[in-house]
Amino acid sequence: MRYLVTVGGQERRVLVRRAKGAGYWISVGEDEEVRVEAHQLGAAEWAVQVGGQLETVACALQGEIFHTQNGGRAWTGTVVDPRRMEFKGSEANAQGCVVTPMPGIVVRISVEVGQEVEAGDVLCVVEAMKMENEYRSEVGGVVEEVHVAEGVAVVAQTRLITIRAREA
Repeated sequence: MRYLVTVGGQERRVLVRRAKGAGYWISVGEDEEVRVEAHQLGAAEWAVQVGGQLETVACALQGEIFHTQNGGRAWTGTVVDPRRMEFKGSEANAQGCVVTPMPGIVVRISVEVGQEVEAGDVLCVVEAMKMENEYRSEVGGVVEEVHVAEGVAVVAQTRLITIRAREA
């Protein structure tokens, strides 16, 4: 997954991908990838191992705002999935459509026409660049149309699913 992370006014692109077995490979900007293993200890406490060094890190995410503490230092910033930015700013969003900003293969459809969904529910998964990207509903409502099928290749800006939002 690719993210845009902003801390102290500086924006960085962060790439996170699963490592074989446990852990993740993480790179920040153009930096070399680093293997990170993390295990949740409590609601907001993690044991994180980077390069053989084990540390305890506290972190909490509230929407797009994150708070992290480690070794007596604290950071606050934002973390944004660029696909959410594409979704929020797209013309299709105004019509209730979920659109993929990148080409890929639809590997799973999790909903069907007529099904009620809540904000945050996984609608479908598209594999792009060897990574599975979950597309979630931005609103509660009813699935009005599924525009794709599992196994189908899609191009950027393909409509995936249309949701009819509940009236407020």
